[in-house]
Amino acid sequence: MLRDKITETFVKVDDFCNEFEILYSKHQLPAPSNVKTRNRKAGMCDSEIITLLIAFHGGQFRNFKHFYVDYVSVHLREDFPGLVSYNRFIELSHRCAIAFMLFLHHC
Repeated sequence: MLRDKITETFVKVDDFCNEFEILYSKHQLPAPSNVKTRNRKAGMCDSEIITLLIAFHGGQFRNFKHFYVDYVSVHLREDFPGLVSYNRFIELSHRCAIAFMLFLHHC
């Protein structure tokens, strides 16, 4: 996938994720007052994760690990400044599964 396509995809995904986050937060139950919650940034936003997942499925790679380690980490590092390790990416990808599926259904 070319860089301009990745940028175009990111813009669409980011617009969707911003709208989704607003609607999702309205329907969440409030946290109990005695429980502390953390709101630390994960390094990559959901939009970046979903964009890379779409780029993988639209490309010629068969193995996601090779795509991430050999292509994204080498050629797209400047486009994704908060790039995390492969293992951390896999951990983070689970948190945006619902947004990813809804985006695919929407588009």
